[in-house]
Amino acid sequence: KLRKVELRTVAEEIGLVVNEGMKKSELRRLIEGSDVFKNDNEAVKSAVEDVLENRNKKIRSGW
Repeated sequence: KLRKVELRTVAEEIGLVVNEGMKKSELRRLIEGSDVFKNDNEAVKSAVEDVLENRNKKIRSGW
């Protein structure tokens, strides 16, 4: 499961406009309703993998 800040990062990486006060559920709907999600699922997968990799790096480094 992605955290809110991670969903925000994924949305921004795939070129979506994210409003400051968006909730986690809104971010998920924004991503899942986007043309990128529907037409280029690999781009979304790649963005999610990047976010998870960064999370794991931070955990391993004790951050």
